[in-house]
Amino acid sequence: MAAFEDALWGYRLTFPNTWIHRTIQGAEGFAAHDQALEPEYTGPQAGHLLIQAEWNGMQAPVELLWKTHIGKLAGMIGAKQVGSAPWTMAGATGVETDIALPKKTESRLWAGILVKEFLILKFMLVHPLEERLQIEPLATDMLKSLSFLDHAQGLPQTQDGLPIPQGCVAMDPRQALSDLEDSQNWKAYETDHPLGGVQAFYYRESPAAGWTIDEFLPFPGNHDLPFARLRLRKENVLVGLGLIPSPAQQDEQQPKARIAYTARKQA
Repeated sequence: MAAFEDALWGYRLTFPNTWIHRTIQGAEGFAAHDQALEPEYTGPQAGHLLIQAEWNGMQAPVELLWKTHIGKLAGMIGAKQVGSAPWTMAGATGVETDIALPKKTESRLWAGILVKEFLILKFMLVHPLEERLQIEPLATDMLKSLSFLDHAQGLPQTQDGLPIPQGCVAMDPRQALSDLEDSQNWKAYETDHPLGGVQAFYYRESPAAGWTIDEFLPFPGNHDLPFARLRLRKENVLVGLGLIPSPAQQDEQQPKARIAYTARKQA
């Protein structure tokens, strides 16, 4: 089996060696070949599994998240009646369902959602009915292999020992925080990662790197800040960390993140 690990959102699973993986508009796609991940493909081995990670800063209950998710999905495919059943996997709780697609499609769709603290994982398996006996055992093994990371290996760190996601680019702190007066004591990074994923990263990786989280205000959350804030402590070092939506993407559902932090030693 091949392994897939998302070091940002913090989960991993295995998939068949003969399958491929591709990221599609923020979702992770798995299929027997690349064409199967194209929306209009109807040829052989068209089955595929999609996984979408999202951030649950408001910690909405799984029932509400499921109702919203399945309502949109059923509307898109024209399903009128959708049942559901409780689902648990890897310590996360959720809901799953089989959705009857229009007969002319001759396809089956399975959908599920799992919630673990602030993390939401949405799953969708689609395949031709005639291929069910072949793809269902493979997909079941993939889902059973799901696990959530305690921490990711090989992460870069700042000179203050703060982990940062891969691919971050240093930027002027005044560009990240427009009202910043004392920029000399701040460091900032531009990322190509969604804000929710960066919050999931720091919520998990800060304690793994020895930092205590004294305060965490997720975004969106029950506060008035237009960004997420963490206060971290490690021995005599205190860190104030802001995770800020990129200005050009503030209205998007998953805007890219900017990271800004300041560190000071406590007497």
